[in-house]
Amino acid sequence: MVFYEAKRFVDHAALRAKQWAVPSVVKQIDRYATLLRDNREKIAESYGRVCRNLLGLHGMSVRHRERHALLEHVARTPLAVDTEPRLVVFGFDADQRDGAAWNPHRDRLFDLLGKKRVLLKGRSKNLRRGIQPERQGTNDMGDDHTDRDDRMGIGPQVGSDDGFKRRMRLHQSWYRHAVLRAPYGAAGGVARKYYGNMLDPASAEQGLNFLSPRIHELAKARVAEGGGLVEADRLLRNMLSSQPMCFNLFGELAHDPGLATTLAAPCGETTFVESPTCVSSGHRHQRPNS
Repeated sequence: MVFYEAKRFVDHAALRAKQWAVPSVVKQIDRYATLLRDNREKIAESYGRVCRNLLGLHGMSVRHRERHALLEHVARTPLAVDTEPRLVVFGFDADQRDGAAWNPHRDRLFDLLGKKRVLLKGRSKNLRRGIQPERQGTNDMGDDHTDRDDRMGIGPQVGSDDGFKRRMRLHQSWYRHAVLRAPYGAAGGVARKYYGNMLDPASAEQGLNFLSPRIHELAKARVAEGGGLVEADRLLRNMLSSQPMCFNLFGELAHDPGLATTLAAPCGETTFVESPTCVSSGHRHQRPNS
């Protein structure tokens, strides 16, 4: 659980201070941090209980399917409280952001809170969709949530998913956001719809859909080979697809025919004399032991 204190850019009294004085918003955030440290267990327990109570309300899963999936995930997952609140500053244009009058105050906030805890968002549009720290040279005016920096949250879900698929899509979206620290991407096709379980092209290029670099290289080789049921978009970017799951389960065996033979032994007398290739249908290319 991460907590935010939001201030408008024009709130000079809170964000600015003379000379080396501490801005009042920093003192405010420090008080919040003390409260969070002293009550972290109570906050986590209380928030989880609220989510479980909301799940019990009649009609929640019907009227708010995407919200229901998130509540279900939170209710079943032990919560941890981040005791360092973030500061969100919003409501400014490019001239205000780059102006000489603001920069010293911004740098003072960076020094006191740490740059990762000062989050700048020009426009409040789509503010909830993954707030990120300002980066050097980044034009973070919030005009379009499809900007890479704005795609760091859980991401869009699919209301028509059944219960199991809804939970799995949410879990993969959470893993991408919380563990991989990667933005969500768009599915292939003309519509280019964004989903939380999709990696963006840059993240896919890093091999984040696979457990090891060797598996990633094997997957790229299989895509280059062409044919069969392999689809590049599903294999390299879709974290919910069975195609990357197949490679992650069996890909390392391509580099160890002896281990592959040992694992396949219960299925019959089979010896792998060349690297097995895993494809989405689950077939493996093998040669019987002669």
